[in-house]
Amino acid sequence: MTKSGLERVNCPNSKKKWICSLEDINWSFQKNLKNRPSVTDLALSFSIPVWSLHRALSDCFYISEVFKKCENLEELLIKATEPRFLYKALVSYEDRSLAKKAGFLWNNPKQGAWSKKLTVEEANSLDFKVQILD
Repeated sequence: MTKSGLERVNCPNSKKKWICSLEDINWSFQKNLKNRPSVTDLALSFSIPVWSLHRALSDCFYISEVFKKCENLEELLIKATEPRFLYKALVSYEDRSLAKKAGFLWNNPKQGAWSKKLTVEEANSLDFKVQILD
């Protein structure tokens, strides 16, 4: 469930930082993964057997097993809490695959653009130019 999903169901406010395993954790160290891997793809990349697809309880199990196998989990979680800003990819139509490969989404959240939330360090390490939007 996303942070906004929790807000909709009136979960109590917590002082703890929210981390999304899809948006905030950079899984690029795990080879053969897309930039925005599904929980299933993530589990399989860590050799965790998958028996049920896209079920809430099984997804929770898979991500907990992934975290158990992550040797660099503390570092990943610390990096995941770094401030993120919305960036727009400055790519031509012909080069749009660069943005897509880097995990940028078309029309989401910025209409008419390839956009993604990134840390300043992540933005500076891209192979193309970006523009901060927020």
